[in-house]
Amino acid sequence: MPRVTLHLGHVAIELVLESHDVEVAGSPYLDWFRCRVRVIDGEFSGVAQWNVMPAELNRLATDLVRIHDAYPRQEGLAFEPVEPNLKLSLAVDTRGQVEGTYELVRTFVDSPSLRGSFTIEQSVLPVAAAAIREFVAAATSHAA
Repeated sequence: MPRVTLHLGHVAIELVLESHDVEVAGSPYLDWFRCRVRVIDGEFSGVAQWNVMPAELNRLATDLVRIHDAYPRQEGLAFEPVEPNLKLSLAVDTRGQVEGTYELVRTFVDSPSLRGSFTIEQSVLPVAAAAIREFVAAATSHAA
């Protein structure tokens, strides 16, 4: 199964495709990846099932490149997908460091969560974007 691990400083976010449910390829709400998402933050970790649209992951990759290319302007992003089991927030500071936060929730109502922060160099952003795009391409072709 396709998988990707994003290394964001001391935090690792791993996505593993479990299935690809397609009614109409590329259409909002009709094309979903069912993934297992695992966040590892030092000695803490959490796992959740996550339904995410390929377009949402592609948008995240585009936004990562956008804030990288905008440097030295201070740009940021908030990744809050339709099914918000995983949320990310990133902002580039004037020195080129990226301050980020994440939140992983098991379910949307009354569920435990794992939250934390990380700092990375802005040079990590296009690498993470490329890894996300490769995951989307592999997951899409895996279902075909």
